[in-house]
Amino acid sequence: MILFIKIVTSALLFGVINLLAVRHPALSGYIAVLPVITFLSLITLMVDKQSPENISVFLTSALTGVLFTCLILLGMLLLLRADVPILHTIMLGLSAWALAIYALPKLFTH
Repeated sequence: MILFIKIVTSALLFGVINLLAVRHPALSGYIAVLPVITFLSLITLMVDKQSPENISVFLTSALTGVLFTCLILLGMLLLLRADVPILHTIMLGLSAWALAIYALPKLFTH
């Protein structure tokens, strides 16, 4: 049941942010980067009685992900301002994200 609530809550937040983006793109951008999902995850980790060590690892990984996300978003912004088509910008951003997802765990385990 908890998993279902997490999925529905995340989907609703995603939907609301996208609906808001149509009329207020700046506001939806601010909301999109708020740590709402992180807070929801922390609550579910607490409900699941995870250890402080596991929660610490989660937060460290979340912070690392935020830092790399900032770099990727900055790169995408620069590409758009350089008149790179949006589809190419998205593909390059997704590629950078996939590379980070592949490389980051290797950096932390060695």
